[in-house]
Amino acid sequence: MVTLKKATLISLFSFFIVITLFNVVSAGDTFFIVPDSGFYIVAQVQDTFKINTNLTINFFVYNETNGGLIDNSSTNCSVYLADDKGELLVNGDASYTGEEYWNFLILSGNFSRIGSYNLGISCVNGNQGGAFVKYFETTAIGIQYESIFLSPIMLTLLSLFCIFLAFGLYAKIPSLGFIASICLMIAGIYTMIYGLNVVTDLYTRAIAVVMLGVGFIIMFISAYEWFTFD
Repeated sequence: MVTLKKATLISLFSFFIVITLFNVVSAGDTFFIVPDSGFYIVAQVQDTFKINTNLTINFFVYNETNGGLIDNSSTNCSVYLADDKGELLVNGDASYTGEEYWNFLILSGNFSRIGSYNLGISCVNGNQGGAFVKYFETTAIGIQYESIFLSPIMLTLLSLFCIFLAFGLYAKIPSLGFIASICLMIAGIYTMIYGLNVVTDLYTRAIAVVMLGVGFIIMFISAYEWFTFD
């Protein structure tokens, strides 16, 4: 008969594989400015922010020759936004504030999913111009993780899973194994929805399925031994 201990050994082996796959390294933040083009664009864009949030881009445009600020008297600046699949989401003209800088508002609906995005700013005045390109990411809570263990939600769920499972095996209490399985399955559901390390794709969903499967095995065996426990 399959016991909680046997099922746990099998499940922990699978879980070890999942933990190994957890450490998906996310790409670093990058930006690029076109040199020797006439204009120098300075923009401050954070590397990571929360999904479904408006993003306001403020930037300065300088003349590379004399360092003077460029206004909208004879210059036009456009802002572009594309997702990691190359689909153009935003293409519009930036506004000059009259306070020596430009701005552009990108509505939250353009950041409806976790992933990476590319922002482009282009300013043109006759034969002169300049460009600025920035790579950034969106996450569930606006923090970039280099390891899944830096996620407070996942770290809490996985810690509770290990604690309840360890005590359940040591004290031979099936109900603790049942609680542990619930923690792991919640972690699986969270991964299915929000992904891992700002990545949501078939790879992360496969990991979520493994977590749900391991949790279900432990839950089923724990429930059986719980109700037959003397």
